[in-house]
Amino acid sequence: MKSVINALRGRHTWASWGVVAVAFLPSLALADNCPRPPEGSAVQPPPDLYSSNGTLHVQLNYVTTVDGAGRTLFCYQTPDGLESPTLHVQPGDVVQIDLTNMLP
Repeated sequence: MKSVINALRGRHTWASWGVVAVAFLPSLALADNCPRPPEGSAVQPPPDLYSSNGTLHVQLNYVTTVDGAGRTLFCYQTPDGLESPTLHVQPGDVVQIDLTNMLP
């Protein structure tokens, strides 16, 4: 009888760890979103994107994550990871923004 109880306890423990792991997977997937510079470091200017031949086409994802202090961070990122780029255009240029809402 003890072996059956121990076997059930083992399964229960592994099942519990599985639930914990699944609960944290979404936060791990978002860990690279909205990165912030270390405290006390110099803040770098955002990346620059310029129009070319009268057109600026930008793909942005609206993403979120939770930082170590429990604050929810929101930002815009390009598919290659540039965060909140500054868009530079000339008068009369066409601006096309493809925005994908990635919020859970």
